Amino acid sequence: MKQPTGTAAPLIGARPRTGGLRRLLLGQAAGTACYEAHSAAGDVYLLWMEFSRFGTLWAYPCVLRERGHAPLVYRARAPEDDAGNAALLARWAALASPETFAADYRVSVLEKEAFQKIYRAYKIGEAE
Repeated sequence: MKQPTGTAAPLIGARPRTGGLRRLLLGQAAGTACYEAHSAAGDVYLLWMEFSRFGTLWAYPCVLRERGHAPLVYRARAPEDDAGNAALLARWAALASPETFAADYRVSVLEKEAFQKIYRAYKIGEAE
């Protein structure tokens, strides 16, 4: 399968323990895992989701904030945001390699509501 638009290699890679009837009824929402991470040096913040799409696990980068730079925020369904989304994905690939991620970042698992609150704040420009 071709890599879906707006995705990156999974950084955590653990599949949430949902399956069977619940997974069938709730679809991808049942298996979505939400994360945030801070670099060990404290100069990079990442916010993303991981879930399986057609049997393959993908990361969906949402926010990348580097000290001294404006945050890069993924914005879906707006053609004028394609350049910003491409910049986010390119910078993400440079900073968040699955091979070095565990040593370079402190990760927190977020509940869906907390994740949405943080992401919404970045989308409207009210995040710190």
